[in-house]
Order: sequence, then C-alpha cells, then structure tokens
Amino acid sequence: MPYKGALFVLEIFHQIVHGMTWLLNTLYNFTVMVKVPSYGIAIILLTVVIKIALHPLTNKQMKSMLAMQQIQPKVKEI
Repeated sequence: MPYKGALFVLEIFHQIVHGMTWLLNTLYNFTVMVKVPSYGIAIILLTVVIKIALHPLTNKQMKSMLAMQQIQPKVKEI
C-alpha cells in the first residue's frame, strides 16, 4: 500500500485545519460577545495566538542561525 504515508499526512493536515477552524469560530464568538462581531478581528486574534504558540520554535531557530553564522568562517576554512 504505497499511499499509507500520504493518507497519514492528510489526516494530520485535516486535524490541524479542524482545530484552527474551531479556534477561529471561538474567537469570532468572542468578538460577538464583546459586541464587535468581526471575522477580521477574529483572524487577527488567531494570528496572535499562532505567533505566541510558535514563539519558542522561532526563538530556537534564531539562536541556531546565530550560532551557524558564528561558525561560518571556520567552515569556510575547511
């Protein structure tokens, strides 16, 4: 069955989309609750939530990139 891996990836993608859709609807319901119903504001809030969730990964990536830049001259010598 050569497509088993592809189906697994699609299932993961489906779960991510389902979770983000739920979160977007929850944030929209929040904007309705505060009497400013707007999907635009809900999308902005979703973006902020995603940025906060991915901040540790971004921070680690930046530190790794800095370390690679520092050893780049040594690598060029080799």
